[in-house]
Amino acid sequence: MPDAIEGIRSISRRDAAPRQIASLRRRRALARRKRTLNRTINGLQTNLITLNNELSVINVELTIANTRIVTDRQRMQSAIQRATLQTTLNTQEQLQGNPGDTLERSRRNYEAHRTANPHDRNGIIDNYDIYSNIHNTIIANSQQSVIPLVAESNSALQSLLANEEIVIDLNRRETTLIQEIADLQAQLNELLREDRELNQAHGKKRRRITHKKGAKAKRGGSWSLKYKKSINCKRPRGFSQKQYCKYGKKV
Repeated sequence: MPDAIEGIRSISRRDAAPRQIASLRRRRALARRKRTLNRTINGLQTNLITLNNELSVINVELTIANTRIVTDRQRMQSAIQRATLQTTLNTQEQLQGNPGDTLERSRRNYEAHRTANPHDRNGIIDNYDIYSNIHNTIIANSQQSVIPLVAESNSALQSLLANEEIVIDLNRRETTLIQEIADLQAQLNELLREDRELNQAHGKKRRRITHKKGAKAKRGGSWSLKYKKSINCKRPRGFSQKQYCKYGKKV
């Protein structure tokens, strides 16, 4: 009977070998998948850190550019207002002096000639040109002193336009980055979920193996302690008992 039992156990061990090989292959495949998964997760996390840092820099640059836009707009409006006011004051000053008297005489001459000679088209045009030239000269003289203010206004306008272009580009890049970060985060979340599942599967396998080893140690191996004590090593029966008596029996 012990020989028959040992034969059955030998067959069971032979049948168990392919299962053990398959289990070993599964564990190795699981380990390879975890290594690949960890490398991918680390790469995504590094990319996320890089993109988030770039997004932070863009937010700072946007704040700076928007502040410059406000400043440029204030500079431009202030320069225009001062230029307009200064031009008005200069014009009034000239109109109250000799240029104003000259302008007024040319205007009266033009109106008088048009009234007295309504059919003298060339004469009317000549008198009007004299009046218009004097008026333009007064305006030009008035604007001469505000040239620096006009230049400042133009400079502020150019800076304003440039900063608005910068803000448009930064907003476009910010939108793209936010989408890229969202996509990467979604991929990372999916991989982390898979990693947790692999860890759980690996943990269950280890606990099952540990339990089997503990059970075997507790039972004293594949033979029970009661069976081992029943073996008579003076008259062992079968190859297994002979091997046990020769090598496995404790002194």
